[in-house]
Amino acid sequence: MRAAGHAPLEGIDELADTLAHFGTSVTALVKGREDGYDVHFLRDRHPHITMAATLPASGDMLLELHADELASLLTDVIARMRAGDRVHSDPRTVLLAHDKRLLGVLRDTRVTSRYLDDADVQRLHAHIIPTGTPSDTSDVRRHPQRWVSKRAVAGKGAGMHFGATSSAWKQVLRTPDTVLQPVIDQAEHDLFDPLRERTRQGVIAGTLPIIDGVCFGPGLARLYEQHPHRWLAVAQPMLAGAS
Repeated sequence: MRAAGHAPLEGIDELADTLAHFGTSVTALVKGREDGYDVHFLRDRHPHITMAATLPASGDMLLELHADELASLLTDVIARMRAGDRVHSDPRTVLLAHDKRLLGVLRDTRVTSRYLDDADVQRLHAHIIPTGTPSDTSDVRRHPQRWVSKRAVAGKGAGMHFGATSSAWKQVLRTPDTVLQPVIDQAEHDLFDPLRERTRQGVIAGTLPIIDGVCFGPGLARLYEQHPHRWLAVAQPMLAGAS
């Protein structure tokens, strides 16, 4: 994978071999309500991998679970890791790195100044969206239209409420596991949905990386579609840049 005038990404040539051997030690794919798409290619290459909704009796496993699903199995998962079984998809990544409260920590100069130089501290503070709890500011009650609430450990629009349209805003602010972020107006784009063979319009929440100002062409994207009362997350392959 390379763009004109750019060297190939380091390690890209070895990636296929790495992935080819990855599934040989995995005996089970523990899968919840996530549809998934790329994980099915692993089972195509390694048909010995069984798919289950609960942990297998023994052996290495790959987890594809939402945070709430993982939380219900966490005690058993930790016990299996202590017993020596390998658990791919580290639970710490799911529960900690996906916790939106971490954004508040990474933006807090009182924390980052203990570990980073001044330039990096200011860079994080400038580019990470302000994230806090309802108790952090009274402005959320006076000007709800400026704010959006989200569940701290959730994704794809789960538990998302816009203060401007939510009829349950006051109740939302009393709900545990709630974080608040300012509303940012974003442009909508047309993306072609190859699964439904139609164009969908929405806000692009994520896509392939751009390196040194060079985009590596059409590829996967995550789209948020506007709904009269909420935003619907479309987490599936999209062709970015298509119309």
